[in-house]
Order: sequence, then C-alpha cells, then structure tokens
Amino acid sequence: IVMGIGSGIGALLGSSSDTGDTAALCVTAFQCLGSLWSILVAIVFPSAMLQYVMNGEFGDFFKFGTIIAFIRDNLGNYVIALLVSALANIVAGFGVILCFVGVIFTQFWSSVVMAHLFGQVWREANPPAPPLSSDTFVTGVGQPPVA
Repeated sequence: IVMGIGSGIGALLGSSSDTGDTAALCVTAFQCLGSLWSILVAIVFPSAMLQYVMNGEFGDFFKFGTIIAFIRDNLGNYVIALLVSALANIVAGFGVILCFVGVIFTQFWSSVVMAHLFGQVWREANPPAPPLSSDTFVTGVGQPPVA
C-alpha cells in the first residue's frame, strides 16, 4: 500500500522535469518506508503466528505487547531462527533450476523448516511440564495411593 501510494504520487507529479524530480523523490521515500515496513513485518510475523497457533485465540495474533515480549525474552534463539529461515528461503529459490516445478517443493520445504525452527524457539521458551510419577498419582479424593 505504501509503495502504491508513492507510485501514484510519482505518476501524478511526473509530467515536467521539476515535478519529475519531486516525483522520483516521493517514490524513493515511499519505497524506503515500504522496505522498512517489510523488514519489521518479517521480524514480528513469526512471533505473532506462534502466539496465535499455540494459544488458539485469533486475538493473540494482535497482542503486540506479548509478541514483542516473546521476541525480547528469546532474542538469541529468535534471531538464529530468523537467519536460518532466511537461508532456507534463499536455498528454496534455487528450485527455479528445475524448470519452476521445483519451486513448489523447495518453497514447501522452506516453510516446514521455518515452522520447525520457530516451534523449537517456542518449546525452549515454554518447556513441557515433567511427567507425573506413579507416586504422585491420586486414586481418589482424600485417599492415599494404593501400594
């Protein structure tokens, strides 16, 4: 949307040389804003998706405080997962070599790698509860376990 606004302004102003320079400046500025927005979304989106998937509430996708806190609390693992996901996306781009048919499979592989990596980040941040041992099992209310 931001880049479209910039292009629209550029097209409206691009009729003469003075306004052409202004239009080029506007287009460049909006494209820079769009690039920064894309980077921000690429960083925050996996955490938002994790919150939604793991909690099962659509509203959790928009709890930005929780999302940013998760990123801040797990920054090291989160950055590693982002970098490896980016590398997997770059590798997936080589599916073009297989006459574009390979892109379907390599993009799927890249998505699975990303899901696995961020799942590991979530698991590291929220370890599962230890299993109950047999001596903590209660057979009834107020009754000791049967030996």
